Amino acid sequence: KFNIATAGGETYSTPSLTFPCQQTSEDGRMSVEVNIRPPVGITQFAAGDTVTIDVEWMTTPGVVEDYYGPNNELKGFLTLNPMSWQIVKREIDLNYRHLVISVEGGTLESTYAPARVRVDCSESAVILRLKGGVGGSPIEFVGLQHPSYEFYQTVGKDNERKIEGCQIDYDASKAEYTMTYTMMLGATFESSWKLKQV
Repeated sequence: KFNIATAGGETYSTPSLTFPCQQTSEDGRMSVEVNIRPPVGITQFAAGDTVTIDVEWMTTPGVVEDYYGPNNELKGFLTLNPMSWQIVKREIDLNYRHLVISVEGGTLESTYAPARVRVDCSESAVILRLKGGVGGSPIEFVGLQHPSYEFYQTVGKDNERKIEGCQIDYDASKAEYTMTYTMMLGATFESSWKLKQV
């Protein structure tokens, strides 16, 4: 999302993009930056002008040697596709276009970058059922009255594995907590997760 609104009432919704090449390797591969600039015709801002921009920035390893995590599926993909745009396409296809999330005990507000669930605090748990997805995918649980929750992945028929590591944020203006976890996706096409009050 990109929007410039001037004090004079003009609006612009399309930025200018430039892609300067920083270096070229012997095999022809390039390192390219992306610069987001105001639209053509805007040379300065004045009092009362506003700029709104939402950016989703994805950082991915270029080669398997750059990846130090536990995801063997990603390691295999990087081995077959080093320094390739395919890794970004894989992320978009499997996590943005085709990830399906159903929720009990809350309301799904976003499925990607990150997934976001507004929790119904009258419920003792939030249950998520996912189809698709790949790699480490963050999920935010918002609207919490307190941070006394734990997050689990269903493993097998009746077992649960506790997900360690959580970012907790507090919005004093709303008196609400947000808890953010990372779900590791891709081992199975369907997965189940649960946020429980403790």
